[in-house]
Amino acid sequence: MDDPRLPWNCVVTWCVRGDRAATRDGSRERELPGFTQDLPALDRFVTVTMTEGARPKGVALVDLATGKTGDLGIRPVGNEMAAPTLDYRAPGLLAYELGGKQILVNLTVAGR
Repeated sequence: MDDPRLPWNCVVTWCVRGDRAATRDGSRERELPGFTQDLPALDRFVTVTMTEGARPKGVALVDLATGKTGDLGIRPVGNEMAAPTLDYRAPGLLAYELGGKQILVNLTVAGR
């Protein structure tokens, strides 16, 4: 649910707030499958924490430009879950650990 008390976080094309995304010009709006705190990477990608009720369920990568969502395979341990963030210091890359392995997603080809 969108919380109007939260500020919109914007990049060139997209703005995100909680579980909502909208283009700056208002021409497109999307409901996200979870909540994000990321600024969109490459002006289109965000990670979202999906929940079931109040419990964390998993983490997904959302392409705001296409609306496609990919499950990253991250699951909670008890009531806690470590969600990767999109790091501005590594534009175009998403890195996280899963099952003892380091996963690296190249976002420059993920939207093709």
